[in-house]
Amino acid sequence: MAQVALEPGAYPPKHKLQPVQGTDGLWRLSEVRHRAYSGVYVRTSGIGATKRECQADWDAKFEKNRYKGSVIAYALDDEPQFSLSDRMSAVFDWFMLEQEQRVAKGKLKAQSLRDYRNAIYRTDSTRASASAIKLGSELGNLSIGEVGKPRVLNGYLKAVARHSPSMAARHHLILSAVFGALTLEGLFDDSPMRLVPNPYDVGGQQRALNGNERAQLVSLVVSSPLKPKDSAYLLPFTLAVLGTGVRPSEALAFRWSDCPDLDDVAVDRAVLHVCGTVVRLDGQKPFRQDHRKRGASYFLVLPTWLTRELRAWKQLCAPTDPADLMFKHRGKVIDPDNPGYCLSRVRKDTGLAWVNWGNLRDTVATEVTGKTGDSKRASAQLGHSEGSSMATRHYIDRNGYVRKAVDNADVLEILFPGQTDGKVPILAVLLRADGL
Repeated sequence: MAQVALEPGAYPPKHKLQPVQGTDGLWRLSEVRHRAYSGVYVRTSGIGATKRECQADWDAKFEKNRYKGSVIAYALDDEPQFSLSDRMSAVFDWFMLEQEQRVAKGKLKAQSLRDYRNAIYRTDSTRASASAIKLGSELGNLSIGEVGKPRVLNGYLKAVARHSPSMAARHHLILSAVFGALTLEGLFDDSPMRLVPNPYDVGGQQRALNGNERAQLVSLVVSSPLKPKDSAYLLPFTLAVLGTGVRPSEALAFRWSDCPDLDDVAVDRAVLHVCGTVVRLDGQKPFRQDHRKRGASYFLVLPTWLTRELRAWKQLCAPTDPADLMFKHRGKVIDPDNPGYCLSRVRKDTGLAWVNWGNLRDTVATEVTGKTGDSKRASAQLGHSEGSSMATRHYIDRNGYVRKAVDNADVLEILFPGQTDGKVPILAVLLRADGL
């Protein structure tokens, strides 16, 4: 009958570890067979003046012998930090500590850390939505074993995606990292997240605004319940995001110097440099950083209607410093959470309650792809590296440098969210009427 294979690196059965006292008075454990981490079988002996000393001598030699011939042995011998019965809340806390260490080492941006924290934990902010979906609240009280099933994880992410595809995508990212780490610790043979699709990548999640919805959104912004001093920037900001498809944090970073063509009324389609992001780190006030959230800076050709809107906005703002930001809140850098808060107030209890800033980005991508039949042109418009060489044209900037600018302006002319052809700027009429 074949012998049962012993587990690599495992302790032999206790009944085989019984020291025997010899005629010389010494205690011995003679050549107990066990298996090293490398898979080969070895034998270990021990000797001592007492039974306890003999056992200790054998244990010391066993520790040495079971690592013979194996480089990976020490990793295999590590005890997992968690068990399947531990709560997910402990795992999320551990994950955040790991990310904090990555930030300290310069391997993760502080803004990403803040995004992770906001996705997991509730905040004390008065602007925080009580209905916001947080990983810690939804899954924190469940055990690793209860959550760590593809069917459970897939069902959870689908449910989140019905409320917010972008939030579901962030939860997918965190859960993939968490269960990947737990799998490497030995709790799973294969990560339960491996086959779970990202809901944001599944067809049908992208939702663009049609012409009526775009006009309705602008009407809601115009009739905003917010105080004019708190939301004066919201209308031109909305138009800028709708006409470019940039991320809200990138639009907040626009400076007047990034679009010098606004000063020349002979220019129908201004060129805008997308080159910064507004962020707010823990314990700090919001500030502009000189790089985008992802990807290199790039230039965009604005549609005619947006050129007119931003030109009217500049005339109303009358900036004295070209380095000033286009959009400010009470003369200061706008908190990156503020546009989302304002939009939630504007669309509340309306037919556009589903609209987020990401939908304006989706609108631009959908329009460009639909009209040109080339998704890479849309990627170029949104600043993705895979589309960086598409839809570009050369122009000479004010300093005489030859630049490449993404030019989908012909397609984007149709996005003008008004009832006219865009020759009379919305801003010029409405903001002057309000005396702003």
